[in-house]
Amino acid sequence: MSSYDQALKYKPDLHEAWFNRGVALYNLGEYKQAISSYDQALKYKPDYHKARVNRSKNSRIA
Repeated sequence: MSSYDQALKYKPDLHEAWFNRGVALYNLGEYKQAISSYDQALKYKPDYHKARVNRSKNSRIA
């Protein structure tokens, strides 16, 4: 997790890092935080399909 946070510290608009952070949080069972990460990915790339799909899946769980 700290690797994603470190990358985002230097390039906060890196949508792939937000997405991957969301996947990691999901795998840790941190569903609400995962949704927030997917939201950030979508903020920087609104048409990012994988983030939209994962966010939707997480919303049903959280």
